[in-house]
Amino acid sequence: MCAKMQRNKFDGLMIVILAICAYGKNYITILRVMFWWAAATVAIAMIGLPIGFTVEKPKVGLYGTGLALGFAHPNVWGSYVFFIFVLAWYLFMKDRGRNVRIGYFILSWISALFMLIVPKCRTQALLLLLFPLTILSCKRTINWSASTKAVVPKKVILGLLILFPFLCFFATIILGSQREWLAIHTMGTYIENFSKRFIQAGLAFREHGFPFFGELLRLRNNYVEQLGGYSFTLYVLDNGYVTFTIYRGMLWMVPALLWLSYANWKIIRNKDYSLLAISTLFCLMGLMERYTFQVYNFIFLYPLSVSVLHTNVATDGIEQIPGVGEEANS
Repeated sequence: MCAKMQRNKFDGLMIVILAICAYGKNYITILRVMFWWAAATVAIAMIGLPIGFTVEKPKVGLYGTGLALGFAHPNVWGSYVFFIFVLAWYLFMKDRGRNVRIGYFILSWISALFMLIVPKCRTQALLLLLFPLTILSCKRTINWSASTKAVVPKKVILGLLILFPFLCFFATIILGSQREWLAIHTMGTYIENFSKRFIQAGLAFREHGFPFFGELLRLRNNYVEQLGGYSFTLYVLDNGYVTFTIYRGMLWMVPALLWLSYANWKIIRNKDYSLLAISTLFCLMGLMERYTFQVYNFIFLYPLSVSVLHTNVATDGIEQIPGVGEEANS
């Protein structure tokens, strides 16, 4: 059955299987498995370059040549490294001493600089720059006393964090509808590639609408839309929200967004600010890349939401999983 399925349908089926199989399992063990396999993949790809096991496939843009370091594309390498980075924080760093955590934050900025210079992965570089700020902001928000006076009430901020997957989805729709404005104000600037993600998203929504069951993407090179003096055709989709809205349809996308929002609600209840920050950064990545909604990342995202259903938080804020921890202790 799987051999005859289209790739996007097969990935969707695998996500469901992974979600079911992850239910009730030790979440930390799942993350450790993902961490070590991702790290091994990156290491093999890079070691394979000098021995001919892997090949270099650089990307060339207005901002220079970016190296893929043994992967199919520099952005794929950057996404793997970003996953490894946040997994290492969650598994090994978040409960360490203050100086170690500060050192890890500094490392995130150094890594961001490397991303800009070598592979030219600007999305992942931005996420690594935001990583310390997102961690600290989520921690402060979750630990924020409800009695503290502020311009924006705590409940409003928490509500926005819970619904952040939907906010990113609607941002894609709104920016995609402003194609003319984006073309006029961003073409020829440093954020041109950022803007093109939403211009292409708008063209895709215009061509396909919001299919219920999903459909194959129609790349109409013969259809040209004139925007701000530039000609645009629908030739690629990088934004994860529009890509999987079309590939899998609203029947899949709406429950996925609800599931991630429900996960954020459970995470906030459990006061797990690190997991909330990672979830927020993954949602931001979805604006620029498809990896947020691809099958291997759902190994992280779906256990994220499933496992917190079983999760209790001790008074010191360290996550404990009933059943699994009891078996380990016995």
